[in-house]
Amino acid sequence: MISTDVLWGGQLQSVCFDPKAQNASIRILVSTDGLEVLYELTCLKVSEFRFENAIREPWSYAEVTEVSTVPLAKGILRLEMMLWSEDCLVQCSCRAIDLHVCLGGGDMIAELVGQVVTDLLAIAATVFAWIIVARITDAIVDPQSQREHPKRAHDFG
Repeated sequence: MISTDVLWGGQLQSVCFDPKAQNASIRILVSTDGLEVLYELTCLKVSEFRFENAIREPWSYAEVTEVSTVPLAKGILRLEMMLWSEDCLVQCSCRAIDLHVCLGGGDMIAELVGQVVTDLLAIAATVFAWIIVARITDAIVDPQSQREHPKRAHDFG
């Protein structure tokens, strides 16, 4: 059975049900430490799919408050997802559940590369600042080290 804990607190992006294949895919965007990761939860061989909502106010987004999987009889799994509160539930009974990271669309990869580059530039700037501070400190502690030394006779070859 898969762990769905990583999805808690994410934002529901889409739900797609394919009645011909009897599969449902649910995309959830999860933000962790400023990095957004898009997950896809796929329910295979769906026998039941339900959406219940008693929340009447409009939503600007759909928070995935809880997600769990429960084994039922005869090899059936039930996906239970709470949006905002117990007043809004998504339930799906199926034969198998798969969870993977979506790498489709270059935006997420570009964002990840951009974050890595930004972090590396920040590290390089910090190291460069330390080098400058060390040289200034050396010049203050030993002012002679920064002056040109007179050439000695054996330096001329």
